[in-house]
Amino acid sequence: MASSSEESHHDPPAPALVSLFYRTGAFHRLDDFASPSTLSHVTIYVWPDCTLHELAMDLAAAKASALPYPATGTRLVFQLVYPDLRGVSLVNNAPPKFAVKDLGSVVIGQGGPGAKTVPDSKDQELGKTASFQRAEGRRVRNKRW
Repeated sequence: MASSSEESHHDPPAPALVSLFYRTGAFHRLDDFASPSTLSHVTIYVWPDCTLHELAMDLAAAKASALPYPATGTRLVFQLVYPDLRGVSLVNNAPPKFAVKDLGSVVIGQGGPGAKTVPDSKDQELGKTASFQRAEGRRVRNKRW
């Protein structure tokens, strides 16, 4: 049995819960998100600095049937959908309105800009990148400086 000091060397679980809603050929309409339980989605835990490439790989691992076979060459386009709270009053029981922000796209099987995180503002020196890989269900951080 492992001691508690040995177990403390494992990375903590990812802190952010993300729902990836997927659809082939087009985006969901924003008013579809008023009742998101009817939409096809996968819920995963991610790190705040997760890349679109990592989200694509997590989607492929969690729900392979969401992608065509073979998935190589498939373009996944990501949007952030969030409640638009401008002009919302607490007394009005109207359904929430949603806003959208385009995040980018990833082609499965290719490297490129989606495979890297954007460096923090403090890490803007030339040549600094951060990459991540998964090992045995734990997140391992590999930094190249």
